[in-house]
Amino acid sequence: MAGYKEYDSNNVTLVLCALPITDGKADPFVKLTPRGPAFEDDISVDGEVSRYHTHERRIDGEVTLKRSSSHNQQLAALHAADRESSGGAGVGVFLLKDNNGATIYAGDKCWITSLPDFEMGKGISDVTWKFTAVLNPIGALPGGN
Repeated sequence: MAGYKEYDSNNVTLVLCALPITDGKADPFVKLTPRGPAFEDDISVDGEVSRYHTHERRIDGEVTLKRSSSHNQQLAALHAADRESSGGAGVGVFLLKDNNGATIYAGDKCWITSLPDFEMGKGISDVTWKFTAVLNPIGALPGGN
């Protein structure tokens, strides 16, 4: 049918530090922000402009889960192992794939940067995990669906 699209958040694959995130996703549940531009430029005193590739492939991300999600305990243990040992015990792959469409972000290196803020109250609050991922050379395609 022309002009019709359908999206289902349950058809989005999310893997954070090699851990598949399957339950307790908040709304929105993922946010990705490029660390810097892919290209910069400079100008000489006589006005000549030169462009250069920064080779920046890092993204800063946030995954937001309900406090009731079983993944909070898993992510906390992963982050603790990474903090308390050497050799990148908490470094794993990152994947965000919208199976409804064409969006895909993928990287071989991803780690949690800090423990999330935490609060408790009457309802089930959200917990936001911040992470950094190094995308593969062609690891970002914000496609439609």
